[in-house]
Amino acid sequence: PYTAVSYVWGNDEALEHIILNGRRFRVRSNLWSCLYCEPGRRYLWVDAICIDQSNHAERNVQVRRMDQTYRDAACVSVWLGLPTIPRDIMMLHPDPPLAKTNEIESFEWCDAIADLANRPYWSRFWVVQEFLLAQQVVLYCSN
Repeated sequence: PYTAVSYVWGNDEALEHIILNGRRFRVRSNLWSCLYCEPGRRYLWVDAICIDQSNHAERNVQVRRMDQTYRDAACVSVWLGLPTIPRDIMMLHPDPPLAKTNEIESFEWCDAIADLANRPYWSRFWVVQEFLLAQQVVLYCSN
């Protein structure tokens, strides 16, 4: 079983290095942050790593198979990016209540939700199939 990673590629000028099969491999900074903040997963499927992006024929074949890739994944890990607001606001209560009133207790909490909802990730067309086909979805923002 593997985890498929869903993320925004981001700026192609900002590059970092990871070690892949004992060799340095360049990835965009947003993917580097994603991999750094999600340690412990043994098998990951990441398009920028698993598909030879310089081989147009392979890339076209893999794009047509993307639905199967996300359907077969044990989990889809959605990387929303690094936080843009203080981390303590983003933390969820360890035991959330089963029901809440309509009263807004904190505008900071509303700001945190708005920040997550306005991430570039949600503007991607591929999000729809990655969510709908996934057996399980886990959202990450920082670690």
